[in-house]
Amino acid sequence: MSRRAMRLFAEAFSRPWAARELATAMECAEVDAFVRLLAELGERRAALEWLVDHARGDDFDDAHWSVPVDAEQYLERLMGRWS
Repeated sequence: MSRRAMRLFAEAFSRPWAARELATAMECAEVDAFVRLLAELGERRAALEWLVDHARGDDFDDAHWSVPVDAEQYLERLMGRWS
């Protein structure tokens, strides 16, 4: 994949409306992969927004239920797990 394509992808999905509209429709594993990609592409702020917006739709037993409280910490663990 070209750098230009990756940049366009990151820009498109880093817009605030994208996370608000799409994040709750995704499974936890999908969001984990997606936010890692955004963070790797230099869009850490957007990755955190995706985590928080996704967590708003999670139930107490889902992986991201506590993310609004510790999104930064969760993202750090996630990035370390896949490095």
